[in-house]
Amino acid sequence: IKMEMKYLPDIYLKCDSCNGKRYLPHILQIKFKGKSIYDILEMEVSEAYRFFYNHKKLRTIFEMLMKVGLGYLKLGEISSSISGGESQRIKIVYELAKKRPSRTIYFLDEPTIGLHNSDIGNLVHTLREIVNKNNTVVVIEHNLEFIRHCDYIIEMGPGGGKNGGEIIAEGTLKEILQNKKSVIAPFLKSYISTMPYPVHIPKDDYATE
Repeated sequence: IKMEMKYLPDIYLKCDSCNGKRYLPHILQIKFKGKSIYDILEMEVSEAYRFFYNHKKLRTIFEMLMKVGLGYLKLGEISSSISGGESQRIKIVYELAKKRPSRTIYFLDEPTIGLHNSDIGNLVHTLREIVNKNNTVVVIEHNLEFIRHCDYIIEMGPGGGKNGGEIIAEGTLKEILQNKKSVIAPFLKSYISTMPYPVHIPKDDYATE
């Protein structure tokens, strides 16, 4: 229950009737494999994946959520507690779950926020699934791990606000790394040079002098 405070942020208290479980007692008595609806909504996606493994449609959706790094979210997560990056990744899964998503342009803003590099790889793989279904994905992003996987890069700048808004460089990763006007090229070169197996780029093309 939302309690509005005059000079402080709003606070939330548990409902006395259901003790925060959202359902009346006689509803909670109904069980599926020993779990009530409240128990299921309290499950994390990764746990729900195992619990509903024999239900192909649900399993597929949970698997896609795990691929985009959302295996930790609870099924009953309150929407107001979900970050912008998480919300965008949920929308990605929603689109992939459709039977025939195609001929659509998707705009994403910083979907990698909070993700580990291994999860970013899963996110890229998921976005490629969308692209392979005849869609286009445009992403506003600063994460170097994500940028190095992009098919085409448009670098905006040179600064922020009134000092930005111009195209500094554009092209494939290889073309950006060779563009002397690029601001991000030195950072990309440094980042890629630390990797044991750079992706699809001959070393001579990004080796620092």
